Amino acid sequence: MHVVIVGQKWLAAAVLQACHAKRYTVSAVATGGDDAFRRAAHTAGVLHGEAITQIPACDLIVAAHLHDYLPAAIRARARHGVLAYHPSLLPRHRGRDAVRWAI
Repeated sequence: MHVVIVGQKWLAAAVLQACHAKRYTVSAVATGGDDAFRRAAHTAGVLHGEAITQIPACDLIVAAHLHDYLPAAIRARARHGVLAYHPSLLPRHRGRDAVRWAI
């Protein structure tokens, strides 16, 4: 399975590690900056970029700690769709402070 991961921080890095443990092919990642995820992708030798518009065709897109909206054209590049992780109950605790609002 060819997976693309978009996200940031420790959660996206953990998803990258889990995908490798399952022997999925992580084709590319889109990172949100110089953080744990970018360092993990670099260490793993995975192609990475800043812009979500650079996401290639794949089987699945995994969004982990992503603050950006994935447009339909981007979602359509994934044959099986998008799996998104969110740290709180939606829609009540949405937004940048999702964990704080949930607490």
